[in-house]
Amino acid sequence: MRLALVALWSVACSGLSGGQVCTQIGCESGLTVEIEGIESWPAGDYVVRASVDGESVQCEGSIPLNPCDQGYTFTCSDGVARISESGCDLPEREHGLSHVHFLADAAREVSLRIERDGELLGEQTFEPSYETFQPNGPECEPTCRQAQHTLQLQP
Repeated sequence: MRLALVALWSVACSGLSGGQVCTQIGCESGLTVEIEGIESWPAGDYVVRASVDGESVQCEGSIPLNPCDQGYTFTCSDGVARISESGCDLPEREHGLSHVHFLADAAREVSLRIERDGELLGEQTFEPSYETFQPNGPECEPTCRQAQHTLQLQP
């Protein structure tokens, strides 16, 4: 009986027709901009302004962040961007931002500007370089297009 179950499992895992078996790992297309240069984010009101191929988006929030159980502190004017907050369950001196994620998978030009209390911390315009990513293998879905960039801030 055990041998029959092992044989049946082996056939199921290798595919009945001998074809490729795909896992169920997901992925998301888009552009991720890592934010670097600030070890400790000072308290204040922050604005992240972006232009993706001429379309403007603005995200606003403050540090210290809301407690984790109260939801996100930063909100964006468009569903195209998300701010990754870091440390909402840690002491306030460890609160900060880690990256900005854009759901654009074919942007040709991106401008990004970050301000605290009206003062410029950093800005940059760049052309993302996208790569195709298939986490489950070359014959398996999903297929995502992803790019990464780094914005260096001046504390």
